[in-house]
Amino acid sequence: MKQRKSIPPMSAARRAENKTRGEVLFGVLMRDGYKCKVRELVPEVPCFDRLTGHELLPRGRGGSITNPANIVISCIGHQNWIHTHPEESHRRGLLKHAWEAPELSRENDKSLAAASLEMDDFF
Repeated sequence: MKQRKSIPPMSAARRAENKTRGEVLFGVLMRDGYKCKVRELVPEVPCFDRLTGHELLPRGRGGSITNPANIVISCIGHQNWIHTHPEESHRRGLLKHAWEAPELSRENDKSLAAASLEMDDFF
């Protein structure tokens, strides 16, 4: 019996996207001053634990994880609050729907990447 090749746990495309996300997160951390920016919108919740990137338009709603405009720095405490209070988070601008912010979508990333490839043809 021929042994089958195992399925890789992560595709090459996802691995590349995660690498890009790490680079973008570093820039967003610098932009946000290495501080939880969600605290300004949700002052009643104390900050705790490490900092992470929060997507305003989540990946499950079509959001980009590599667009700095879609990422804000949040501590784990505020990240948990956002996901346990989605309606209030939406009212405070911490969660968006795809129709509210098409500029934050993955589709926009693809069109930007295509435009950059076209520009590369000229140089």
